[in-house]
Amino acid sequence: MKAPEILNIINRFLSNDKAKQYKQSKNINDVLKQLEKKAIILRKKLENENNENNLKLIEKKLAVIYAQRQKGIDAITMLKSEVSLSS
Repeated sequence: MKAPEILNIINRFLSNDKAKQYKQSKNINDVLKQLEKKAIILRKKLENENNENNLKLIEKKLAVIYAQRQKGIDAITMLKSEVSLSS
């Protein structure tokens, strides 16, 4: 997820009422959980892989997943701080 996409999510989140904000927050958390499951699977593959090219590919995929998860976590943190400031 790129910065403009995160900003769009935040703008939509802040313009909605509390119920919709909760739902969007829950959806982001669900995506984060799915990404963590993918990361676990890739780490297991990484442990069992011997081919150098496949190792690099799996490591790149893991790096992307970690970056996406961090952006999602940052977005949730920012959303929670914005909600607490507006309350």
